[in-house]
Amino acid sequence: MKSFITMWLALLLLSIGHVSVSASVDVTVDPEMTFAELAHACNLRGGVLADALGLDRPIDKQLSLRELGVTDKAVQDLLSSGVALEPLSSEPLMRGRGRGKGRGHNPNAEDAEGASRGDGRHRETQAVPDLYNYLLWPVLLGGVLWWLLRGGRFERGCPLPVAKRYSPLAFHATLALVVLFFGFASGKSPNPMEGLVKFVKALAGFYDDPWIKLGFLLFFTLMALLGSKLICGWGCPFGALQELVYDLPLLRRYKNLRLPFLFTMTVRTLIFASFLIIVSGVTGTRWVLYHGLNPFNLFGFEFSQVSIGIAVAVSLLLSLVIYRPFCQLVCPFGWYAWFLEKISLTGVRIDSQICVDCGACDRACPVEAAKDRLAGKKWPAECFSCARCLRVCPVDAIDYGPRWRQKSGAGSAEVKK
Repeated sequence: MKSFITMWLALLLLSIGHVSVSASVDVTVDPEMTFAELAHACNLRGGVLADALGLDRPIDKQLSLRELGVTDKAVQDLLSSGVALEPLSSEPLMRGRGRGKGRGHNPNAEDAEGASRGDGRHRETQAVPDLYNYLLWPVLLGGVLWWLLRGGRFERGCPLPVAKRYSPLAFHATLALVVLFFGFASGKSPNPMEGLVKFVKALAGFYDDPWIKLGFLLFFTLMALLGSKLICGWGCPFGALQELVYDLPLLRRYKNLRLPFLFTMTVRTLIFASFLIIVSGVTGTRWVLYHGLNPFNLFGFEFSQVSIGIAVAVSLLLSLVIYRPFCQLVCPFGWYAWFLEKISLTGVRIDSQICVDCGACDRACPVEAAKDRLAGKKWPAECFSCARCLRVCPVDAIDYGPRWRQKSGAGSAEVKK
């Protein structure tokens, strides 16, 4: 396991290094490119760039640089001066400069005066508008929660043996639907990770609409509060893809590799802290670390940075033997959602009086969640609500239910949280 962890961290550092280097590469200017394309390549809002180049505002961003009289020398002088990295007037910037963070890097970036070319590209390639995602996520997770609360059964009737509940087929079919609909059909966004990252960027002045970004974050927060990391376990497209890869009947002898929760939380905390420091401008150059590690670009087939391809490839390869490596080691929303588990409305409950300490749930759990709950830890490892533990208990001592109520059943006692 140590070799896998070492390989992951080495590739992660390589990806971060590539991101930081790409932030300082010059932009190649074509006289026929539109002003909108130039603004996106420079990672600047159109209004900020217009001011810096001495152009009038508002400006028609679809005009070419030749029509506007903007020369390559003027752009290169601006970028080399370092002005593009500092706030101009009272308006915030988008990110650092350079082709590494240029076209296709952030296709959902809003411009202060209209949608950027990247935003248009995202909308052109996605088959499902963002609004449908926000409408259908509650429907999907509501159905999943209903199924979990009913003991993994779709119909009422005679009680089923535990082994026949919480069908893996239903689980995998749902995940496949999530990958196809919320992933490839919808493009790289929206997604839970973006919800948190964009809110932090708004606080740092990257966007003019922090309240809207807060609304998106609150949406994903509510989805996480429905059940223990329910949006992560059942609604996140890249998380679902990693789960499907993990469940492939390959390399089974290595699938007992479990990353220590203290280790995974430490790594995510350090990455998130680095993100906060860099995006706030403390280091001088503001750029978004997660942009170069964003695996959701896979769903829009956008690989403008080598580091993105590395992050996707490594995450999926390690998913063959390690459960959701990107979720456990990088994802900031997964880090954030763990703090919400304690106050989530529903989750896995263990009846301590029925439990016979056979350890079946611990062996079935791909993380340390079941082990920590059996031990009665106050802050147990994160649980993705995957239902693996629910389908293996020989005495039915585990169920999925409201946090405020103990597990129902004969001999039920106080539930360990």
